[in-house]
Amino acid sequence: MKDQKELWLSERHLDYHRRQFVQRYRSIVHLQQFVSSVLGNCTVSYRAPDVRCGAGANIYHLSQALPNTSWVGVDINEGAIELGRKLIAERGGLGTPLEFLCGDFYHLMDYLPAYSFDLVFSIQTLSWLPEYETLVPQLLGMAKTGGVVFISSLFSDFLVDAYIKITQYKEGDFGNGEGPYFYNVYCLDRFREHCVRLGASQVVVADFEIDEDFPFPNTRQMGTYSRRLEDGRRLQFSGSLLMPWKLVFLLMGEK
Repeated sequence: MKDQKELWLSERHLDYHRRQFVQRYRSIVHLQQFVSSVLGNCTVSYRAPDVRCGAGANIYHLSQALPNTSWVGVDINEGAIELGRKLIAERGGLGTPLEFLCGDFYHLMDYLPAYSFDLVFSIQTLSWLPEYETLVPQLLGMAKTGGVVFISSLFSDFLVDAYIKITQYKEGDFGNGEGPYFYNVYCLDRFREHCVRLGASQVVVADFEIDEDFPFPNTRQMGTYSRRLEDGRRLQFSGSLLMPWKLVFLLMGEK
């Protein structure tokens, strides 16, 4: 995990976090819609952590759909957290409590109380890890009985786990490159069974299909682009990879 942490701490990620505030990505729009469809009455007062929150742009956008929710953002990158505090303050705050914690999400229960949150979010994180079995018990262990865990990741309907490592090169420079880092695509059925063993009483899954056209990246590196099918639907790619994003809702049963 040392190499992965160094990648997450890279200064270049701060530009990505800034862009997230300026532009509400289609993925967060669909997540907002998914959350609203699951929860129904989103004006209830909730407590929710966003695990690996970056600068908190997803918290900022989700707070508009969950106006009475108090938030805890957890990330290992102190620079991203400081940027988030600044950018959210510039936008007038959330109107509800927000706390940022700098820490390792593999040890959430060292600094967050177990079984104490109404909602738990893990957004586009699992696929960037070497495996999910270490983090998922931490995520599910944050939720109260009857609490809800929302996860977005790359999942497949095939009975296959694809463990994918990416090394990214610059044009004309094929030295060591950047990476390797993970773009894993996990077997959805196996993931579902894992969560049920950990106490999930209900698992609901929705596909995220990109609904805008994105051009092929000029750099020929990783970056979102789309291809339109004959029936009008689009497939989302990054580099040479198809990106089968899914949104998952987990209702937690008795502890």
